Amino acid sequence: MKAKKGFSYYIEDEMLKEYKGFSVEQKLSWLVAANDLEQGLGKRTRKLHDKFRKALI
Repeated sequence: MKAKKGFSYYIEDEMLKEYKGFSVEQKLSWLVAANDLEQGLGKRTRKLHDKFRKALI
């Protein structure tokens, strides 16, 4: 079987508890900021990010 590509990460329980306490507005604000960051990247970098997310690289 071929090794899976991509990434994995670990999130502390405390961080999850903190996130659960965020208001809907705070969560949406974070999402908008992340989307703005993504849009500011170059076309080549966005393509690489998409491949990485799909575990193609």
